Amino acid sequence: MHTIFRTTKFHQKAGAYLFNIGALAGVATLAFGLVSCGGGGAGGTPPPASAAPTISSITTGVSNGVPYKGVIASSSVIRAITIRGSNFNSSMTLSIKDSSGNTAGTISASSVINAQTLAVSAVIPTAPMDRYVVIKIITAIGTATDVLGVASTSLKLADILPIFTSTTTFCSNCHGGAGGLTLPTDSMAMDYAIKYAQLYDYGDISNGCGSMRRVQPGDPRRGSSLLIDKITIGGTRTCNSGTSMPPPGHTIIASEVQAVVDWVAGGALIQ
Repeated sequence: MHTIFRTTKFHQKAGAYLFNIGALAGVATLAFGLVSCGGGGAGGTPPPASAAPTISSITTGVSNGVPYKGVIASSSVIRAITIRGSNFNSSMTLSIKDSSGNTAGTISASSVINAQTLAVSAVIPTAPMDRYVVIKIITAIGTATDVLGVASTSLKLADILPIFTSTTTFCSNCHGGAGGLTLPTDSMAMDYAIKYAQLYDYGDISNGCGSMRRVQPGDPRRGSSLLIDKITIGGTRTCNSGTSMPPPGHTIIASEVQAVVDWVAGGALIQ
């Protein structure tokens, strides 16, 4: 049964009107009429957009000073989501759905900080099978979408490293740079910035993957993270990423693949 939401009342806070959303019966997409904290016309309201909205980034937290996106599914935790882009306005419609178009999140509050920043509070109770939801913004002029990873459990780098460092089930000496997939290990420098670069740097253009990242935090789609593309069994490669991982003669089981996907979906946190 679809739950329909509508705005029931609003409160002014720090110059922004925050709408509380009451659950009723009706539609799955939530519409907001919001006033910004500034950066617009009279009263701080963003001026009517003259172009379609865009989404440049989604942030759900900060780890070791580095912003990341990705959440852990929970029916009791309200997630703070910051969306940055352009041409946001007070009459736009916002929705959180899974890749099949079904409602996947309940938005409890939202405020347009300015035409480039939107603050959202939402509950995402379950992790979709493909571990991401689609955030969609609709204005009278156009639409903007981006994905947000939703993991079923919280995992850090230390939780998934044994999958790749095991000499019995995976392979040994596989990560000396082949395929642009050097992974940081405990024997490497513990500096967070170094590990971050090792994991999230762009793939080697010579292997046919262009600017595809080794790992794209908060985006577990096969076409976004080179690591997931290489360990996914079956299907069509999204780019010429070389041989599968692990190489013939070694194995990676479905639960290990799922752990890596969950780790990426939750933000690919190092520590």
